[in-house]
Amino acid sequence: MIESTILTRIEDTESAYAFALKRPGVQAAHVGVVGWSLGSARRSRRWAAPVLVSLGNRLVEPGGGHGEVRDDDAGCAAGREGGGDHPGRGWKKVTTYRSFYESFKGLDLDRSLSKYPGAFLSIHGSLDFLPDPGQELMKAAGGQPAEAVTIGGADHIFKVFDGPKGYADRLMEISLDWFTRTL
Repeated sequence: MIESTILTRIEDTESAYAFALKRPGVQAAHVGVVGWSLGSARRSRRWAAPVLVSLGNRLVEPGGGHGEVRDDDAGCAAGREGGGDHPGRGWKKVTTYRSFYESFKGLDLDRSLSKYPGAFLSIHGSLDFLPDPGQELMKAAGGQPAEAVTIGGADHIFKVFDGPKGYADRLMEISLDWFTRTL
């Protein structure tokens, strides 16, 4: 069940960040973050080198300065009707609510990224139901350190429910390498 909104997700991230900073030896300039799907859609200047996994900004289209969920998205009907189930692209049944989709109104995710001043990494699976945003993201990066990696054979969730395929391990290796080089 997805009962969260963009604001509750940001609050959770802020709480995790505050917790991390209280740990002995943690330096703010060396704290990285990995965001998945729509969770990678909103970035903060405080993250030195975020990793954007299966970036969900293609689920939310800018329209007149405010984001709208695409009509062809499986969850859009739940958004219009107040709540409902959809098959989660074959992984698991997912229940979504209108508040989840409505929380993205007012966000222009492409514009947000173009203003982001730091380094970032985009990782995408070649079998993701969303188009790979890698090349568009590199154009929006505007000269800042940025990389786009596509993992062949991986889907939106890197086939984590299919047993040990190695896609999630590869995702972790690429992310760790990125953090080692940029933080």
